[in-house]
Amino acid sequence: MCLHACRSWLFTATIVFGLAVLAACGSSGDGEETDGDGAVTDGDNGGPCEEGKQTCAGTLSIICRDSRWETIVDCADSGDACDKGLCVPLVSDGDDEEAGEDGDAEDDSPIQDTTPPEVQSTSPQDGASGIDPLIGAILINFSEPLDPENFVPRRDVSFTAGGTEVFFRGSLESQNQQVRLGVDPLDEGRTYTVSIAGGVLRDPAGNVFAGITFSFTTSGIADGDGSENPDGDQGEDTTAPSVNQTYPEDNETNVDPYLPYILIVFSEPMNLEGFPFVSKISVVGSDSHQPPWRPQPENGYKHLKLILQAELHEATRYTVSFAEGLADLAGNPLGALDFGFTTASLPDGDAETDGDGVGDPLVDDVTISEICLADPGSWTPETHPEALEASWNDGRLIVVHRNAIYGSCLDSVIVEMEASIGLVSLHELAHFPWICEELCPRDVTIEIVYLNPGGYTIEVYPDGADTPLETTVGAP
Repeated sequence: MCLHACRSWLFTATIVFGLAVLAACGSSGDGEETDGDGAVTDGDNGGPCEEGKQTCAGTLSIICRDSRWETIVDCADSGDACDKGLCVPLVSDGDDEEAGEDGDAEDDSPIQDTTPPEVQSTSPQDGASGIDPLIGAILINFSEPLDPENFVPRRDVSFTAGGTEVFFRGSLESQNQQVRLGVDPLDEGRTYTVSIAGGVLRDPAGNVFAGITFSFTTSGIADGDGSENPDGDQGEDTTAPSVNQTYPEDNETNVDPYLPYILIVFSEPMNLEGFPFVSKISVVGSDSHQPPWRPQPENGYKHLKLILQAELHEATRYTVSFAEGLADLAGNPLGALDFGFTTASLPDGDAETDGDGVGDPLVDDVTISEICLADPGSWTPETHPEALEASWNDGRLIVVHRNAIYGSCLDSVIVEMEASIGLVSLHELAHFPWICEELCPRDVTIEIVYLNPGGYTIEVYPDGADTPLETTVGAP
């Protein structure tokens, strides 16, 4: 009797003791075991239990309370991952290391963007041929936005033909995911190369772009100077040059009287060294008006710009004439020729309202300081702070971009304008005859006419900038 009772008591005590041990210690397996209250009891998952410490055990967010780990939430229930004790969106590549081993990580963001930007496509494509010389723009599309504060077109991008730099206007488009190179008419039958060096572009997270180089060839017949002919010494160039294109086009009408320049595109490079050729060219209006201009050869002497230094007369036909005497590099004569265009009539008086309340505003003149305001390397943004000023003068809106920072070889600035009620936006397009890495400050003065008097916010976007300088001007 006693023996039976003692055995029953011993059996019962053993079961109770065993359950108590299981409740206190949990399973000895490798899984993430919890007790009846949802506490994580496997010390290997949470590490040393420090009171109040919050970390992860797999997808579980856990916290140390009363010397043991307790589950806060299973992040997997919401389709998330656990990182440093917090539920965060699950990274698609699944390669993230589980956080929680080191709760003292310096990076406060649960998940970092560590993927550098890549080029998804270019237009034209690498190796493309037969590209229209009048393409107008070259596009480079990226896999993600670039950091606009770190993009300086003439520093970051190179556009060349036969080793010679070619002028372009660079900008970021499509929410900073596209680099756009605006180009003047290109040479026919010539190979162009676009290069972006590695390490200069980056995304907002600081991931650096590895760089790219691609080339394309325009349609048409290459120049007769041998630049596109590996056997350029085969025979003598006896082909006379011609004019392939002009801007404005021959007989074009309604041309803006505030035309910044006249462009002539020759079939091959011309002998434009020095200035003797200037006497062979004239620009004359039907009313005998002869606007002053200065020559600006470009693209290896195949393009010639006549930079107009005064506005043209309204409703006037202008004739651009070439007298005999101009020749290509081989001495073949161009011969006499001319082309013409007619300017538009502008509103009378104080600019008639065109429906948007601002009149018909035009950029009348853009001038830049002839020399740098400080020698390259001797100035700082503190000594020459960039600023914007605006004022009215005899019905004209005068905008001055103080200490505009451009390359020291800056040649000219063209300004594009958009105007609406209370806002005038100006976009500067800088031109450089060659690549110049040294920067220096200059003043850019912009004069606007036919803008209805009133108060305006003035925005000026320096070439390549996405963020404008701003100022305001009251009614005159």
